[in-house]
Amino acid sequence: MNHALPAALLAALVLPPLVTAQAKPDFSGTWVMDASRSASPVQNEPVKSITVVITNLPTEIKIETTRDGRLQTVAYKPGSPDTISGGSGRTGLLAAIWYWQGEALVTETLSDVNGMTVRTKAIHALQAGGSELTIESLVVVEHGYTLRGGKNYGSAKDVFRRMAP
Repeated sequence: MNHALPAALLAALVLPPLVTAQAKPDFSGTWVMDASRSASPVQNEPVKSITVVITNLPTEIKIETTRDGRLQTVAYKPGSPDTISGGSGRTGLLAAIWYWQGEALVTETLSDVNGMTVRTKAIHALQAGGSELTIESLVVVEHGYTLRGGKNYGSAKDVFRRMAP
């Protein structure tokens, strides 16, 4: 009598599977910008200090950003790049979504600033075993016209060090 098949079936049911769904990285914590390795301090309007506090909640990701003493808090809802659209009002933050791009956390916002639509996209990636965070950001002002040689966007790559979990 062949006992190999029942033994293999029992092992498959009892032992944990070797291939499991990989959990996404946890970006939660307090992050402080490393100015010597970041682009924001050398932009036309330099930013001297940035602290980012990321909180992962079951239904949203909350990001509190303090730039040179000014605090901005945004609660992002799960979404996809094609689901971001404006809200009913035309003032302030109109939409804020987050989604995964591989291991990277992507956040996007749509805002109204002085009557102009402003889109932001930030790609968050963990480095150095989770002790560093890079944020590549793009800001686009959609003012409805273009000037030859003029830019309606700005981008930066900033590096942060984890200060607290």
